[in-house]
Amino acid sequence: METHYRSRHTERLILRELTHRVSNELAAVTALVAAARTRPGSALETLSHVQGALEAFASVQRLLYVPDVITCVDGCAYVRQLCRALTRAKLEEKGIELQFIEKPFRIDSDQCWRLGMILYELVTNASKHAFGGDSGWIRVELFEHGTHIECRIEDSGCCTTPQVSRGVGLSMVHELTEEMGGALQQTFGLQGSVSTIMLPRASIEDEQVA
Repeated sequence: METHYRSRHTERLILRELTHRVSNELAAVTALVAAARTRPGSALETLSHVQGALEAFASVQRLLYVPDVITCVDGCAYVRQLCRALTRAKLEEKGIELQFIEKPFRIDSDQCWRLGMILYELVTNASKHAFGGDSGWIRVELFEHGTHIECRIEDSGCCTTPQVSRGVGLSMVHELTEEMGGALQQTFGLQGSVSTIMLPRASIEDEQVA
């Protein structure tokens, strides 16, 4: 089964997302190592802490690999793994809880991977900008909605301005959503932000379940 989204524009978009993601991760690793130098405890304990964080970063990247085979996958299991990896890599140190509301759904593996990139960008963006150094929560919920898959990402952060500029990450979220024929709605306010994505389900072969 061939993927639905292969095009030169798509390949350039995915390359941009990868470049942006790696840049973010390198910056995060640099900050992690700098912070680890001031942690109390022995050098061995500090090294163990850094090693664990780097393994978490690697887990995120493995989950965002391009799928080798286009087939039907358990979308709930995939998002659960991604949320756990993001928690360890980005959120625990900041006191941010990532909640995943589990509802079973199946999805084309190529579409699932692209959805994973969108989730990565939205969760990363919220963790960097929504909380101002405070603790809080981010909630992820996905479910089947007729012929579409609905994804809702909500946070308890605080936006002090009525308009939020669209940075590189959010721009790519919009482009990735449009590439899949979907729609993205976002609201930002003093009580947190909500991003809702509606994606038409790609056709899948039900007998091919990973």
